[in-house]
Amino acid sequence: MSNGYYYDRRKNYHKNQGRPIKKIVSIPYLAQIIMSLLHQKPDYARARPSTLIKNNVDYEDIFNLEFPISIYLKAIQLHTKVEEALRAYNSPQLSRTHIGDIRFHVSMYLAARIGGKTKISRTDLEYLDLGQVTQELMNEAIETVFIVYEAMGGNNSVAKGREFVKEVIEQLQEKISKG
Repeated sequence: MSNGYYYDRRKNYHKNQGRPIKKIVSIPYLAQIIMSLLHQKPDYARARPSTLIKNNVDYEDIFNLEFPISIYLKAIQLHTKVEEALRAYNSPQLSRTHIGDIRFHVSMYLAARIGGKTKISRTDLEYLDLGQVTQELMNEAIETVFIVYEAMGGNNSVAKGREFVKEVIEQLQEKISKG
């Protein structure tokens, strides 16, 4: 990969080379991010991180040879911004469990919000302007997702459930329609 990230095609290869762990992207992690952004299945990504790409159909859908490599970099850059914002968020401060439960949902929300439509395509992702990620927009994404998460019970089961995703998408549609 480029832009300072290392794609770990062989487990621990880059770690053993002394590369910074925060800059190493594993195949399963990248699959989770793409599944969240392009397929709007952050629940599936959250619930099945290690088995997500064992199914050939899912693997080929995520690592499609027709996809330009730039979408993977863009997805990682967006998700990295989300992860950093979640760790820094302090109103309320989120636990590691909360962050783990909502991070893919927040990325899905943010990408769609920047793209201006509820479901982004690979082309939308490729041309997504990450310069549009303001603190205000990031806070909106975190707050919206976290409020829904908490209202539904705020636990691991909620994060892995399809109802959570449906409600987040409804909130997203409302925000997009208001402009």
